[in-house]
Amino acid sequence: MQLQTSSSTERIRIRLCLVSIDNRKSYNTLLIPDLHKQQLLHFVYKYVHHSALLPEAFINSRYCIFNDEIHNYNTRTKTDLHLYYLSSFAGLHTTRHEAAVLWNELPHSPAA
Repeated sequence: MQLQTSSSTERIRIRLCLVSIDNRKSYNTLLIPDLHKQQLLHFVYKYVHHSALLPEAFINSRYCIFNDEIHNYNTRTKTDLHLYYLSSFAGLHTTRHEAAVLWNELPHSPAA
């Protein structure tokens, strides 16, 4: 493949991208955004089921709160993680919010 770019740094960047794509395929790994999602879900799983494995800062905090801990109403989303009202666009990209959104998107019961 012949690269038609103007500078040597652009050619180097393109080659690095091509090599990383080839390595991802050969090592059977996930893309970076998918790895990020996996790590967020892994964190929430540990928080919910094995909180003793997390650093002390998370053990006694209320970092992830379920809706049934906020109110006593019997709603469809009582088993979901609580999503706080965010007044800024930056708040949508916090670890707490992204992890809660991903966790809430998971099916509530295992697929048969």
